[in-house]
Amino acid sequence: VDIPSDRSSWSAFSIAQERVEQQVSAIIGEAASQKNAKAGSEAQKMGDFYTSYVDEKRRNELGLAPLKADLARIKGLKDKRGMAELMARFERIGASAPFGMGVGQDNKDSTRYIVGISQSGLGMPSRDYYLQDEARLKDTRGKSQHPAGKILALAGPQDADAKAARIVALETEIARVQWSAVENRDPVKRYNKMSVAELRKLAPSIDWDVYLKGVGVAGKADTVIVSQPGYMAALSKLIDATPMETWQPYFEFRLLSAYAPYLSKPFVDESFAFRGAVLGGATANRPIDKLAIAEINRNLSEVVGKAYVAQHFPPERKQQVLDMAKNFITAFGEGIEQLEWMSPETKKQAQIKLSKINVKIGYPDKWRDYSSLKIVRGDLVGNVMRSREFG
Repeated sequence: VDIPSDRSSWSAFSIAQERVEQQVSAIIGEAASQKNAKAGSEAQKMGDFYTSYVDEKRRNELGLAPLKADLARIKGLKDKRGMAELMARFERIGASAPFGMGVGQDNKDSTRYIVGISQSGLGMPSRDYYLQDEARLKDTRGKSQHPAGKILALAGPQDADAKAARIVALETEIARVQWSAVENRDPVKRYNKMSVAELRKLAPSIDWDVYLKGVGVAGKADTVIVSQPGYMAALSKLIDATPMETWQPYFEFRLLSAYAPYLSKPFVDESFAFRGAVLGGATANRPIDKLAIAEINRNLSEVVGKAYVAQHFPPERKQQVLDMAKNFITAFGEGIEQLEWMSPETKKQAQIKLSKINVKIGYPDKWRDYSSLKIVRGDLVGNVMRSREFG
């Protein structure tokens, strides 16, 4: 079977995904065709997001204008406080910085959520691309400076190649102090709970009060999990040792790289040439309508899911699967009672554990409310940013 030119792999799952995409495409296409969809409605959000994505004429006319305010923030970067504010902003809008933050279940206490901080900020998939001498990695490394220079040149031709060289050099230094894939596979080693005060001592060059306020967790989290404390300590020293004149183009490229797929055609093409072709192995970018569908699925997932379920997964189908799962659990419970090697107390504990299984089929009982998310026709970058901040 030939792999489609816009894919790097193809399987039975890919075929199933393609069929579902066709169904979703019809739903979103219908929403986009509605001329008088109610403002704020789910149909308006899907339709205007789609129209904004496929309107290449509008995107080409806008050029870099949608990123003007963020590029000005980077140009005005002067100190560590400003860097912390910028990194918090990048976390909210999905542009990578030297570390990332998220909220998830505490691995040692599943009843609570906790803030997690981990290494990030490279333009290539892992530190190995910068440090290893394997032929494939060296080849990719040799090509990495070119797209940085190209994208920076599209934004402003002044010293683009020199900036790109500084960016790759900085990313290499970041890669040197990052943990390896082997180290990151150890969940115990990655579980480092500490107070915010301890975090300040670990990485004093980062203004944590400013950063935590910027990402919206100040006063809500008294402890965090730092996945790679050695990296964060080394990053703090690297921040001190690296002039703002180097950090500025680094952050500029991180922003442009994150949002190139939503800008004018030259940015889209340069982004694909490296990320899609060199890193991904595809020979052609996906059609713009399919890219739009994928983006809407990412950002309006439950809006799309709700519309899809209404057409393709009626409640009686869900109930059938729920009944089947209930029967499996009942049979499993009966099987426990018949096990000769289990003591009565062990069987009791097994039944308690079995009773706590929460069956989730197809879609939630209560859909997420997207009413506060503003989607505007003709504002693709703004729609992506607002969707990412909405989270």
